[in-house]
Amino acid sequence: MAKLQYPPQGGEKRLCLTLFCTMMLSVLSAVAIIYSIVIVYIPSLDVLGSTLQGPKMCTTLELKGNLSGDEECDGWWSCEEWCLSKSGKSCSHVKAAVRELGTTVYWDGCNFNETGDGFIDHVCNTLEDIKPMNCKLYGYEKDSEGNPGLKDKCIQFNDNVISCMSGICKNVSLVYDCTYTSKLDELIEQNDGRGYCNCAMCNNKHFGPNVTKAKYPGECLPEVALCYGPDADRLNDTMKKMCSKVGCFNCRDICHEREECFDMDSRKDPTIIGTDEYGNSVLVYYECRNGYCSEIYDLVCERRCDSRMFSTLLKNSMLFIGERVIMAECSKRSTVNVSSLDEGDTRSETLMIACTNVTIDREARTMISQDCVNGTWFEDNFNGGSTNYSYLTEAYSEMRELDENKVDGISYEEDITIYNSSKMKINIEGCVNTLAKECMAFHHNYGKDGRNYTARAVYPCFYDPFDSNFVVVNFDPDHTLVLLIMFVTIPFGIMILSCSYMCGCSRFIHVADDGHMRLRCCGKYVTGIGNVPKWDPPPPRKSLMKNGPEDDPNL
Repeated sequence: MAKLQYPPQGGEKRLCLTLFCTMMLSVLSAVAIIYSIVIVYIPSLDVLGSTLQGPKMCTTLELKGNLSGDEECDGWWSCEEWCLSKSGKSCSHVKAAVRELGTTVYWDGCNFNETGDGFIDHVCNTLEDIKPMNCKLYGYEKDSEGNPGLKDKCIQFNDNVISCMSGICKNVSLVYDCTYTSKLDELIEQNDGRGYCNCAMCNNKHFGPNVTKAKYPGECLPEVALCYGPDADRLNDTMKKMCSKVGCFNCRDICHEREECFDMDSRKDPTIIGTDEYGNSVLVYYECRNGYCSEIYDLVCERRCDSRMFSTLLKNSMLFIGERVIMAECSKRSTVNVSSLDEGDTRSETLMIACTNVTIDREARTMISQDCVNGTWFEDNFNGGSTNYSYLTEAYSEMRELDENKVDGISYEEDITIYNSSKMKINIEGCVNTLAKECMAFHHNYGKDGRNYTARAVYPCFYDPFDSNFVVVNFDPDHTLVLLIMFVTIPFGIMILSCSYMCGCSRFIHVADDGHMRLRCCGKYVTGIGNVPKWDPPPPRKSLMKNGPEDDPNL
């Protein structure tokens, strides 16, 4: 009688699935370890082995973006989104000055009454704060994101300087007061270089004011040159009659033909304003009068703070906190080391200072300002009691350089500077691996270098007292150590467990001749439930069993 050569074995599917999962985990953990060498292990060891100290205070000096090539990048970058992709082909550079923390100043007995010319606490707008206006669509039309157009407001631009890119414009006049040269005004003054293609020549003594205004075809026609050129005085009556039908060209037509002037009320012009000859988006500045805008150049702008005039009457305390301006009358100003900044000074002068943060307690009538530098004495009722933002900041930058105006007991930036200029990086590597647009936020927060008369970014940073080459914004050895331990224990632990399991399986799993897996321990098969037994000899075939057991050769 046939006997079982291999006992039946249950759970074969579960055994195969477990082996597959452990093999997959071992491969994934090996890949994670390889990648972690570059993005975790080496950077973490660099952080733990560094001699960075801080935090200190950094002030952004310069931002250079969209650099490319080995020569411009010079082998370093301030922030790249993916460490494995940094190659030096493109980069951005931020440079900053490093200094000690400034002085904390206490302001007591302050008048916070904002009525009339009292307390002032105002944040000035920058171009980043100005909302872009879609001049291509009317209010009842919407763009791809569902935002309504603002063409109705663009048509109302009058005595404004605007900047446009592909029909998306900003009102620059809300932030700056500019002088410039208009290409339309230049065209009128120069008479198009020849005189006879200019609208000013239309109303001449030969043809009167009723001459036909023709659209400028892009160049002056010979007939126009004859009728309005330097030989116009010698024309006979027949020629004059013919010239009266030729017409002349309007300066706006010439400017419009050159795509240097645009009418915001038209349907086409707002779609191409702020583009180059190939239709690519470019930043261009324009002067607008009653909705008709002409391109300008040679801009010289003066910063304004929402067109506001600041009253300096009865205010002896002025603070600059970035773009924020605070003016108040306070009875006492002091620091930790100086009980009263007014002691020994018989003059009642106004104190102007630049700080990083300020806390106002209206009930206690006090202010506490941190990290203050460059305290400067100003005369009372500065500038006759009224001034604008640009003149105030310009006077402050000049007067703080004079020794007689410096306030004793308040740190001066030049006295507490550690490094005059260093490379600013987001971390030691100058890159991040989160792919969460950290570099975009980095440049937005730390890339403000004072251009366009705006405030420079001031922020905590970490420096190396033995190396002035670079400073970093993010530096946390404790968090780095936790991250390193996690990325070591988890992948290595998974790999050790999975490899140990597979090694154990190689000792106990037996693949029989029938292709099925069975557990084998101590030379014996571990039995179970199932339906995959192998018979030795094989069981009789059904065809033979029909004829009787005696016909089966295996019996």
